[in-house]
Amino acid sequence: MLARAKINLGLEVGRRDQWGLHPIATIMAELTLADELTAEAAAGWRLTVQADDSLPGPLSGWPQHAGENLVSRAGRLMTDCVGPEAGRWQVTVLKRIPASAGLGGGSSDAAAWIRMLAEHHPDQAERAWKEAESLGRDIGFFRRGGLQWGSGYGELLEPIAAPAFDPYVVLANPGFPLSTTAVYQAFDQIEPRRTPSRLWSIRDAIVQGAIPEALINDLEPAAFMVAPELREFAQTLNDLATPFLPARWWLTGSGPTYYLLVADEDRATRLHGVLKGRVAWTAMGRLAPR
Repeated sequence: MLARAKINLGLEVGRRDQWGLHPIATIMAELTLADELTAEAAAGWRLTVQADDSLPGPLSGWPQHAGENLVSRAGRLMTDCVGPEAGRWQVTVLKRIPASAGLGGGSSDAAAWIRMLAEHHPDQAERAWKEAESLGRDIGFFRRGGLQWGSGYGELLEPIAAPAFDPYVVLANPGFPLSTTAVYQAFDQIEPRRTPSRLWSIRDAIVQGAIPEALINDLEPAAFMVAPELREFAQTLNDLATPFLPARWWLTGSGPTYYLLVADEDRATRLHGVLKGRVAWTAMGRLAPR
């Protein structure tokens, strides 16, 4: 089972509301970069997390805490929905997506496991996906993947039909995880943004098959507050990319991973090669087939 990463092609965040939550508007895109889950029937539940050699230690998903990650929580949820047989598996997760990186790796892993068991127990599928909302807002996106518009608190999802939008995606991470909770707490200390929404223009460009001229991520200033070194990392990425194409890198989710959309495979490949050895982690891929 593949559990694919995602990026946010624009993320606008509202102020914390009376329920203590932040309304958002975002465009999410599923990538070819993916973790891989394998499973064998067993007498009880056992989860093993292995890190791909490309992942630095801090980004590897902390295998020693595998018993507390989202896949195990999804396993317990499925046992509640389906019965004891849902907990009789030996599951191995090969991590290729950095942990706590804004790429949705943990949610995608959990969604892949729910999807697999839901296929075996279709009568419980809707209940399982509904219950899974408590594990993380991104899980709903990973149920179907592709390109989606997200609103509300991330649970209101609408597919975007954009068959001609197929850029290469170059990813870069500074080598440390970033807490989503800490970034949102920092966001609450920042004066609210009062500019008109740019997401509709981003969506229009995507539907037309074009790479948007400018994206947005309201959480970037908050991420800089939590990790000041991230600002320097972003500038370094822009400096490295300039000889190849005059484009800006964009933060995905709460960070700290940045991405660049590139129309030309040769330029994307050359840039990816330049980044190797100069940043802690880099990868190149495309949007997932849809």
